[in-house]
Amino acid sequence: MKIGLASYRCENKNIEFNIRRIERAMRKVQGKADLLCFGEAFLQGFDSLSLRYRGRAYCHGGVGYGKKND
Repeated sequence: MKIGLASYRCENKNIEFNIRRIERAMRKVQGKADLLCFGEAFLQGFDSLSLRYRGRAYCHGGVGYGKKND
């Protein structure tokens, strides 16, 4: 199995644009890779990540991990 790693520019909160980038990358590697991997937040954009759940925010990483940060 051949695995490809994609590194494309994505736009925050612009899923349609990012899907077109994914489709372009898939066409480019067709027949060369069996699996194409993108960054964990490529589809929605990396600045669109949020740890808010039901109105509460939680610290992520470093000191205070898992503690409420209201």
